Amino acid sequence: MRYDLCLPWYWEYDDIFVEMVERACIEQGISLWQIKPDNLLESITALYKGTTTFKTLLDRGQGELVFKPISCWAQEHSAKRINPCELSAWSEDKTTMHYLRHSLSNPSFQKSTWRRWVKILSSSLPMVAAERASLSARQAWIKFYGRAWNFPSKSI
Repeated sequence: MRYDLCLPWYWEYDDIFVEMVERACIEQGISLWQIKPDNLLESITALYKGTTTFKTLLDRGQGELVFKPISCWAQEHSAKRINPCELSAWSEDKTTMHYLRHSLSNPSFQKSTWRRWVKILSSSLPMVAAERASLSARQAWIKFYGRAWNFPSKSI
C-alpha cells in the first residue's frame, strides 16, 4: 500500500491536531497513514520491507529516537517532508512547547504557534492533493483555495 501522507505521532496533546489533519485529508481525498507507538514496530518493518510506503511525511514524532527510522526512510527515498527536522527544530521539544503554550500569559505566542502550523499545512496539503490528482502546483492551489486568490505568473 502506498499512502499519500504519513503522520507519525506519539504525544497525547497532538490528538486535536491529528484529528484536524485527518479531516482535511478526508475532505481532499488524501490517504493518511498514522503511525503511533502501538503500531510503530509493524509500521517501520512494513516501510523497510516495502509493503507499505508513503509519498509525503508530516513528522510529529520528531524528538523521539524510536521514530527516527521513519524520517530516515523518507530522506533516503526522497519522499516529500513537510517539516524536515533540520527546519523545524523549534517544535521538537514538545514538553517545552506545551509548557510555553499553557504557561505564558502572552496570547500572541499561542496564536503565532498555531498560525505557523496552519501555514505549513495550508502550503503542503494542496501539493499532496495535486500529486495524487496529477495537477500542477498552480492548478492545485486554484482547486484547493478557489479562484479568489491572485496567483503569481510562475508556478508555485
